[in-house]
Amino acid sequence: MICETSILEKNTDTNKVRVAIYDRIKLNEPESALIVSLREEKYVSILSKHPEWLLVGKYIDEKRPATFIEQRPEFSRMKEDCNNGNIDLIVVLKISALIRNMVKCMDIIKEFQSLQPPVHFYFDDLGISTADNNGKLISFVCTVAAKNQAIISSWSNPSAYETASKYDDEWWRNLDLNDISSTNSER
Repeated sequence: MICETSILEKNTDTNKVRVAIYDRIKLNEPESALIVSLREEKYVSILSKHPEWLLVGKYIDEKRPATFIEQRPEFSRMKEDCNNGNIDLIVVLKISALIRNMVKCMDIIKEFQSLQPPVHFYFDDLGISTADNNGKLISFVCTVAAKNQAIISSWSNPSAYETASKYDDEWWRNLDLNDISSTNSER
């Protein structure tokens, strides 16, 4: 764990989107200090482009190979703050900092969007937010890719088919493709 920043302030301005930063950084490398500094600059740049965003927390886990998301203390703390209604949007520089497995990534997105109020993700490397229509379309495409990834995995691991099956119905069926196509045609 790099930093322990709790919720910095409650959102008293209803026009502000309460934003948290989530990242994972390797600490045991010689260039760790430089990486932390460069990432901090990038986050400041992202936040400065969105005056409607209010930074309420930073959650930085140490990057370790094959770490289950449940074993990340800062992710767990951020999730708790989301459950308590303190965060509206999570900014992540690279989707791989959140998780590399697309099936699990879609599970995380779905879980956070089901909270009240919903919590969305902004992935800077992809330039998408799960809150807007383009983000929903990309989430839909990623869900299909996740399902296909799980099906392919099931060829060598039959129990993975059960994971793939849950993407047959569920949350992406509520995606309004007419809404997305009208938004895209206006550009």
